[in-house]
Amino acid sequence: MTDNVVGSPNDAFEALDRALDELRREFRANPEFAMRVVQALGSAVHFDSDLKTELLNPVELVANRSSEEVQRTLSDMEISDLKKLAKSSNLATPTDLSGRSKDEIVAMIQVRAERRVQSRSAD
Repeated sequence: MTDNVVGSPNDAFEALDRALDELRREFRANPEFAMRVVQALGSAVHFDSDLKTELLNPVELVANRSSEEVQRTLSDMEISDLKKLAKSSNLATPTDLSGRSKDEIVAMIQVRAERRVQSRSAD
């Protein structure tokens, strides 16, 4: 701390603690924000399957992770969650997903996300 700071250093640390408490509350209330912050820090993020379906962006996953990591991440999900993810990410329609096995859906999401990454880099 410098001489220009009003109050004792303990006051500054208490203020930082309060600010960090507010951030923690926001992270809990807004998991999407929390994920973006953790990704910006360069850390791997693991969420419960409920949150993973809501927050996972397969295009970003493909763009930032190895093919093996993408496959492992997707394979850890339930087939119903994979279908929700594929539809919410506009990577598949209900017709595309009908009658497909879990492995086929994982492969479809990965291939279509890779195509989207390639098309974005071509722009």
